[in-house]
Amino acid sequence: MAGAAHPLAPPHPDPADPSGTKMRGAGPSRRHLAPVRLDPYPDLVLVAPCGLDLPAARRETNLLFSSQDWFRELFVPATAGGSEEGGVVPPPPRAAVVDGNAMFNRPGPRLVDCLEWLVSWIWNEDWPADLHPAAAATAAAFPWETWTPPTSPLVQPALK
Repeated sequence: MAGAAHPLAPPHPDPADPSGTKMRGAGPSRRHLAPVRLDPYPDLVLVAPCGLDLPAARRETNLLFSSQDWFRELFVPATAGGSEEGGVVPPPPRAAVVDGNAMFNRPGPRLVDCLEWLVSWIWNEDWPADLHPAAAATAAAFPWETWTPPTSPLVQPALK
């Protein structure tokens, strides 16, 4: 098995291996009835849905925000207007929407472009063109945009 293990879908031992040390993939994806998040206050949120180009991914992200409490609470915590640990409400995460169909969700050389872009996005840097010209060109042409939650009286935190 190539790749890494994920806590929500761990690999299973290969039944053909009597020692139980050879692992096989986790199998097909499965739907979780309740949202499962490892961190209730992430610093970054990346949306890269399979099968959708950038405009469709943006529309679906806006729909997800307007229809799903668990996603909205990433950006507007239920404690907004109140307090969290230490009396401080965490800041909303930086978010991006990516053309996942063209980039992240397909195997091949584009995954290297994705990694280069992802590193620059995580560190909030622009690649210096004089040091990494290929990476700078890739980052400039990468199909993504910053995503901010739509403003609506229904989703705004209470102000004091």
